[in-house]
Amino acid sequence: HFLGSSPDVWMMQHEWHRAFYGSFDPARKALRRITRKGHLPEPGARDWFVHRALRRKIRQRIVDDLRPSGPLHHMNADAIAIKLMDHNIVWRKAILQAFEGGETVLLTRGPVPQCESLMRSGLSLEDACQWYNDVAAHMLRVAEDSATISIRFDQLVQDPVAVFQRLYEDLNIAAPQTYYAKAKPYGSDRVRITNVSGHEITPIQPDDVRAFIDPSVEPAAFDRL
Repeated sequence: HFLGSSPDVWMMQHEWHRAFYGSFDPARKALRRITRKGHLPEPGARDWFVHRALRRKIRQRIVDDLRPSGPLHHMNADAIAIKLMDHNIVWRKAILQAFEGGETVLLTRGPVPQCESLMRSGLSLEDACQWYNDVAAHMLRVAEDSATISIRFDQLVQDPVAVFQRLYEDLNIAAPQTYYAKAKPYGSDRVRITNVSGHEITPIQPDDVRAFIDPSVEPAAFDRL
């Protein structure tokens, strides 16, 4: 949302997997099993029409999900912010091909606070660690691309405005006068997975960002463990 606050960027209404799969949950679960190997199966040379049709479907689903109104609706934007969660990172290459290019911003978080968060969302310790190892492997492959812009979660919560300004400069997009985001409970206040898709978008002035992003979120995870 902070990237999408730029007037040069148009936000999708949903995260990538919700826009692409819709309510067809078996597809999401099947993808998780397939991508344990770390990549999507590549169509062969004789299957070029399959690849072409997939790229067309990806592009159409993204365009159909762009915000039709509101503060994150930027009709004159020349970029789209697409959020890829966990195993869905494997769609990155196909999305870049569908739009004939793009930039990748990779947000990473350390294993202890991330796994602690997953455990409060209902995963066992073993499942949380497996999730982290699988997704970290995907992220490592993305990070090896020299064009990837990498951001650490602990840096983001410590000095969010500086991180945002760096991103706007690196991506060559205009910095917004007002940020827009959705409030989400965290820490001990969140004991399950929280879907914020229906939450209202909140305007945030640059001087007020600290009131919405708490730098203690990382050490607090260690304290709870």
